[in-house]
Amino acid sequence: MRCSDRRPALQSDGSRNFQRNSCRRRALSAAVAELGSLDGFVTMLPEALDNDFFSGRKTRLLHFCVNDTARVTSGPYSGRVGAVVALDRTRNEPMFLVEFGDGTDELFPQSVLEHVADAV
Repeated sequence: MRCSDRRPALQSDGSRNFQRNSCRRRALSAAVAELGSLDGFVTMLPEALDNDFFSGRKTRLLHFCVNDTARVTSGPYSGRVGAVVALDRTRNEPMFLVEFGDGTDELFPQSVLEHVADAV
């Protein structure tokens, strides 16, 4: 039986939404467990994201870390290369502040950045 097919049961306290809420909890748990898409990005704990970003740990959702070299792939800054210096986690997709060699910086979504091998 799907969650949407269940009728809320009458609880001892008179509430009827226990089963409905448990269906929502199960659906949310399944979505958070999947985290295969960026939709789950904002549900992660802010401390965990910051720890990953500053410790150099890349994840399925966080492709850049502090001081990574990145190239902008589209838009007015296309082709420019800079260093990732900050993470903005207030949107559904990670946004990174990239600082360019001339001292300017700009905020970019992860989807328009690509890794550049550091020169040795």
